[in-house]
Amino acid sequence: MKTSNDSDEEAEENNTQSRDSYDPTDLSDWRNIPLFSDNLHPENPMAQAIKKLQEETTPETRAKKLKKSGNKAYGLGPERYNDAIKYYTRALETKCSNHQLNAEIYCNRGMVHLKLENFGKCIEDCKECLKIDDKMIKAYHRCSLAMLQLQKYEDALKMANKGREIAQQMLHSPPPSLLQDEKKQQNDEEKETSSSKTPPSRPMSAKEFESVFAKLAEKIEGQWNAQKEKERLKKEEETKQETLARNKHTQVQRVLSHRKYKFGKDLYNTLAYSNDVDWKQQDQSSMDITNADLDKVELAFNVLFVYPEFDQSDFIQGFTENAMFIDHLNRMLPPLGDAPSWLVSLKDHTQHDKYVAHNCMVFYQDKFGLMKDVHTTMKLKQVLANKHYVIPRIPVFFIIPKNSSFLELFLTSHQQTQSQTPQISSDSFTDSFTDNDDLNFFFSSCFCFCFNFCFFFFAGYFSNKFYKSKSKSFLKKISFFLSFYLLS
Repeated sequence: MKTSNDSDEEAEENNTQSRDSYDPTDLSDWRNIPLFSDNLHPENPMAQAIKKLQEETTPETRAKKLKKSGNKAYGLGPERYNDAIKYYTRALETKCSNHQLNAEIYCNRGMVHLKLENFGKCIEDCKECLKIDDKMIKAYHRCSLAMLQLQKYEDALKMANKGREIAQQMLHSPPPSLLQDEKKQQNDEEKETSSSKTPPSRPMSAKEFESVFAKLAEKIEGQWNAQKEKERLKKEEETKQETLARNKHTQVQRVLSHRKYKFGKDLYNTLAYSNDVDWKQQDQSSMDITNADLDKVELAFNVLFVYPEFDQSDFIQGFTENAMFIDHLNRMLPPLGDAPSWLVSLKDHTQHDKYVAHNCMVFYQDKFGLMKDVHTTMKLKQVLANKHYVIPRIPVFFIIPKNSSFLELFLTSHQQTQSQTPQISSDSFTDSFTDNDDLNFFFSSCFCFCFNFCFFFFAGYFSNKFYKSKSKSFLKKISFFLSFYLLS
């Protein structure tokens, strides 16, 4: 029984034998027919005949015939457009010395590219045509249409106006050569289409071209003005949104300052999450807030719930200040919510019973590095307003089940970390002045310092008055030194 490998090897062997047995002089072999051949083999009689015909004809003659073939292919409809391009390309490759013919071929190929929506190539061909003949009015029209499709309004308008100027010049004094070319082209087109069912197309006159260019220029200006208006409105909307965003940010900062919430360093690498503080949904229209309304506004924070036992987290958008932790736990954990994918994928099914909303504890890390327990019925603003809590860019809370063996390990590890580091950092020292107890201590210290300074200053002054005699200058000096010492 033959396998697929055996059949492949046999087919390859047959192909090799067929290639080895190839005879370019065998006219019965289909590969020797020029229509199906990739190249013309020098030993092939048909190929030699074709080459002889090419040598007998001039490049201009070949270019004209190829151009004619391209025109026929274009006239057969969209299915033959690519063939038309090939014919026009081969006509240009003959490099004939008839520049006017080359300009017409470029212009025709540009028209096919325009129909195929190859607008960039259409512009290139039309520009090459105009380099040869800057009076080729069709090239201006086709190039302007392609530029319009690419929304190059300024260039398209310039090209249309230039074409209109040439049409006006032709209207007043048409060149004799142009009239002859138009008549010859019309005769050629009539011959080409005589065998077809479609009637021959009549070349447009200069007056008709002028009208066409006028309408085209008007169309370009209309689209250009519409585009400008669209961009203007878009810019106005962007400016409006930027102004609203800045105003909103200012109002949010006012509310945060009034709440006395403290923000600190990003301790948990939360840069991947947005730290925008927003209004509550019903307060979206309240952009200007009076001082009396600062307590009425409810803010919404982006909050991160971390499950340290499995290195997983949940990002919560729009956690409002008056929302309780249990509300969000019920949405994300069983029994009321769906179990997260990381919990479902655990092989230890006992964890499924532990990670339920009513069995979970919530912790946050205070400014001293200690983990503090949060009751799940507490509101977010109660934690944020705590004098020992500094928001680490966004509020971060740790979720651990009550009956988990990981809970004790987690708390012990943070206590050990706390014992190895100073309790108060340089950042938290400045924040401590916002606490009431620390503020009272600061003012008390200042008052005692001022009182002692005044007391010893007057003591030194009166001691100087008392000891006026030079004989008692020694006692005077002692009193001054004693006063300075006590003051220090």
